[in-house]
Amino acid sequence: MKIEKKPNKGKGRENLRPPPNKEEAQARGKKGGVASGLARRERKSAKEILAMIDGLKVTDNTLSELGIPESEQNQKVLRMVALHQSALSGKVDAQRLLLELDGEMPDKKVDVAIRQPNSELQEILDCLQDSEVNDSE
Repeated sequence: MKIEKKPNKGKGRENLRPPPNKEEAQARGKKGGVASGLARRERKSAKEILAMIDGLKVTDNTLSELGIPESEQNQKVLRMVALHQSALSGKVDAQRLLLELDGEMPDKKVDVAIRQPNSELQEILDCLQDSEVNDSE
């Protein structure tokens, strides 16, 4: 089976000119690499942005009312207080997350699979089923 290549229909391709020589190709590549590096440095990762926001001071009195020292009042602490309040209001996901953050959640999941009853229990179950059948007749 032969695979046919589809023509590239990208915009602006008709204006591209192949480099006339090796030096020109290298110069264009260098220029593109520099621009790529600059764009990468300008983009901040979500982790960096979150770290920046977490360091911002809190402008309301919520944390002061809770007795948290002003030197420790930042967005991260405010977010943890909000999570704690959600857990206290009964939100199970918030409770679970707080337990995980506190290191109190077990690593293993509880196995709730139905297992076969042992032979003695099976005999009792069979007797009960037989007595139900006899009672209904």
